[in-house]
Amino acid sequence: MSAYAALKDNSTMSSIFHEGSDNNNEDEDEGLLQYQQNSSDENEEEEQPDENEIPTANTVEIPSRQQIIPTPPPIRSSKLPTQSRFLPDDDNLIFSDDGESIIIGLKVNEYIIIQGQCKLIIERGAIMFNRCHYMTACPETKYDIIALQSQSLPMISSTQVMDRSVGIRDTKTAENEHLFSSDYKSVIRLMNYRTGLENIGKYYSPFKRLVFNGGLGDDGNDLESLEPPSLFENYSFEIILKEKSGIVGLAIDKSWSNKITELTSDNSKEPKIIMVIGNKNTGKSTFSKTLLTSFQLDPSSNPSPISYLDLDPGQSEFSYPYSLSLCEFSSTHPNLATSFPFTTTITDRHDHYFGYTSPVHLPDHYIAIIKQLFHIYVTEHKPRGNRLIINTPGWIKGYGKQLLIEITDFIKPDMLILLSNFVDRDHGDNVDICAGLSFGELEVLQGMYQSPKYSAAQIRILNKLTYFHYRQGVFEFEKHLLDQSPLRVSYETIGDGSGFSGINAVSVLNHTQGYDFNYEDLLTLIESTILGIYAIEDELYQSIKIDLHSEPKHDTYPKYLDPGALLEILHTNDINKVKYLGLLILHSINKLERYMNVYVSDLVLDNIKEYVESGYKLVLVRGEGELPSIEVLNPELVSQQVKSMKRKRKRIKAGKNDDSDDIFTMPYVSFEAKSKVGGVWKARRNVMRRSHQRS
Repeated sequence: MSAYAALKDNSTMSSIFHEGSDNNNEDEDEGLLQYQQNSSDENEEEEQPDENEIPTANTVEIPSRQQIIPTPPPIRSSKLPTQSRFLPDDDNLIFSDDGESIIIGLKVNEYIIIQGQCKLIIERGAIMFNRCHYMTACPETKYDIIALQSQSLPMISSTQVMDRSVGIRDTKTAENEHLFSSDYKSVIRLMNYRTGLENIGKYYSPFKRLVFNGGLGDDGNDLESLEPPSLFENYSFEIILKEKSGIVGLAIDKSWSNKITELTSDNSKEPKIIMVIGNKNTGKSTFSKTLLTSFQLDPSSNPSPISYLDLDPGQSEFSYPYSLSLCEFSSTHPNLATSFPFTTTITDRHDHYFGYTSPVHLPDHYIAIIKQLFHIYVTEHKPRGNRLIINTPGWIKGYGKQLLIEITDFIKPDMLILLSNFVDRDHGDNVDICAGLSFGELEVLQGMYQSPKYSAAQIRILNKLTYFHYRQGVFEFEKHLLDQSPLRVSYETIGDGSGFSGINAVSVLNHTQGYDFNYEDLLTLIESTILGIYAIEDELYQSIKIDLHSEPKHDTYPKYLDPGALLEILHTNDINKVKYLGLLILHSINKLERYMNVYVSDLVLDNIKEYVESGYKLVLVRGEGELPSIEVLNPELVSQQVKSMKRKRKRIKAGKNDDSDDIFTMPYVSFEAKSKVGGVWKARRNVMRRSHQRS
């Protein structure tokens, strides 16, 4: 029996042409990410700010509680496909001799769902990507696809060629010529594509199922119990042939597709501004990215690049962690599936460090950054004919609504897309959301609600790991970040002159020295954290030197700049005087020799050298700054400690003397078991006996 026949007749798999479910979910459930106990990301307070919370630093008028209408529970979509409509056989699935690619022939109404990393080439006819993007055959065009389980997976469907006179170029070879028959509509080739991201599960075990890695886990064992073995175990990608827990395909709704087609067909001379709003998990990012891809795939109506303003500091794909960005995308390099800010083809970008994952922490700073980025669009991108897509956070109630009112007041989008539970624009919930907003036209579309397989906290960890492990065009997860020596960067202290080159000052947002912390505690605030790096023109920096703090008794500490003075100069619209260079990890500080141990990407390091040589001053800024736990301590050290403790216990059990020289120790870390009585004290909060409860 061939592998195809065994796959077809396998009784443990339901037919791919009928509804069914995989009852053996025990292994699947093991891979679902849960919150790590005692981690600061365990609760989602930053991701879901209190709708009634009022930041004291902002002066915007706040609505009363009576004005806030609660949003009803979302309507979950049950129409998203969970497996491919494709049954492989010896004709429609061809493996190349070199083991680096496969050829797939799709008949009428067939589609495949892909996970992993691959390059796509259309060899015959046309396809529909995610049931929205019409793409035609061209042998020179390769589309990079990175499909992670943190998002809905891309779908490739067969479709009828609309017009063969528009430059469709089929590629007939000895391998695929039998697929050039009336039985097949589309022929594609998927090629291996390894970026290094497939190794992230070895580095951080909660992500062991995030990226398909030939069906093998970090221990070399199969992740899925398939009989027969997976057809794609030697490939960087997989076709989803049966249902798997938490996996769905991305099938764009017809109403979305129609609206996107309308927007891409707009031939007006004045470039449009399109803003997408809605509650969290309604599909704002999906709609925005789909619209961006549609503009890129159909440049005929407007060949100008497309600008993308990302206003969600918590979960964004085109911005660095803790940052907001304005990016310009070429109309000739479409973006498919999952993206990262450094792997996507971006022709021009402007970033600002916000520091937090929610606007609630510094709303004034949040608005000021948006005004700066929008000013760049108006003065630089719009004159080039760029259309603008704006993706917003999912905080549209209470104070979040007031921020949205202020944003739309100075942006005044031509088209406002509201993703809602209800498509009736006159529904009370939609009327309440749009009340007070400034816009030209309004379109209400059904939100695509889908429970995410990975939490928002885990996505933030993913963004940080990929940012700091991307080097020279690939993701480096084969070795630990701490395996390499950090970069030493000197910092300015009291005795240094005006010509000092290095880190000139540090600042912590929302922390004023003398009020929120003492100067002697500065190192505790900034060590083992993620910080943003700003380069400030020397003349502008001299104007704020009066706000620098230092103390003679702590003359080996870096100078501290109060955040109020820092934000005042960061909010300038002159991009030549203030430049955000990126992020770094501040590992530790050597006070005696006055230098910082930092980890920084190659691109950021080049930027630092360029601006220091030009006479700019460097200021490090910390917001939330939380470092993923895997980057704090090398797991190999923990492994050595555990092994040495096991040897110690064996010697004690055998009655031998304890050889302390053979024990591997780490400072400040104890692996000894605590006594259950009086060993560990845990605070219990808000606990009352029944007799003490108030009536």
